[in-house]
Amino acid sequence: MTDTDTHILAVGDMAIARYVDYRENEDNPWFAATVTNLNYDDNTIDVVFEDGDESNGLELEEVRYAPNGRPNTIGSDSMRCNSVFDLLAVAPNLQLAAAVLRVSLPAESRAEPRTLVLGDLVIAKYAGFRGKDDNPWCVYFIV
Repeated sequence: MTDTDTHILAVGDMAIARYVDYRENEDNPWFAATVTNLNYDDNTIDVVFEDGDESNGLELEEVRYAPNGRPNTIGSDSMRCNSVFDLLAVAPNLQLAAAVLRVSLPAESRAEPRTLVLGDLVIAKYAGFRGKDDNPWCVYFIV
């Protein structure tokens, strides 16, 4: 997973995040965090940091998902970095993905979950492309 990949966030996900009170500061580092709430009405995220501080109402670009976890020390001492690239230089095994909310679509385009039936039109990925550089979304009918 790279920083260009995306992940639909869930409460409890390990992440790195900005501290909301530092938004206007030149020093605006990333910190080790855990997702505590997803605010679908305004597409923001709440997190709790390792030291117990919280940031509420973070924008999507202020959070990165860490699929394999992250060092608890991100944000302190030698791991206090203002850019993701600098952070990856000091923590080279850290894997990150951009955060998204599943309701990023307009409300009128969202549908309640239901069982698919023959003839339904879907957008899906072809299993034969899994793991390849070219892994496009395709339009299919359920047959």
